[in-house]
Amino acid sequence: MTALLGLFAISFGWVFVQAFQSRNVNSGQYAWAAAGSWAIGNLQVLVLSSVIGPHSSFLSTQIYCLGGGVGVVSAMYVHRRFLTRKAPHA
Repeated sequence: MTALLGLFAISFGWVFVQAFQSRNVNSGQYAWAAAGSWAIGNLQVLVLSSVIGPHSSFLSTQIYCLGGGVGVVSAMYVHRRFLTRKAPHA
């Protein structure tokens, strides 16, 4: 069970950072984009070493996919909440 929670967390983090990165690039957030690139590289290594292994199963694949779905929606919310510039009222 702990391994499945870890897999969920890894997937969540990887997809969260990728979605956050996409929004950084699209909105011209240069410093955040540089930090996001570094985080993506580190998480890719972690994902590949965790997912592609001898203990891979259908359940672990589904947990990984669930973490990704939750990660992308969370990244969209967090980016909009904290980094998206609001247009001034006219």
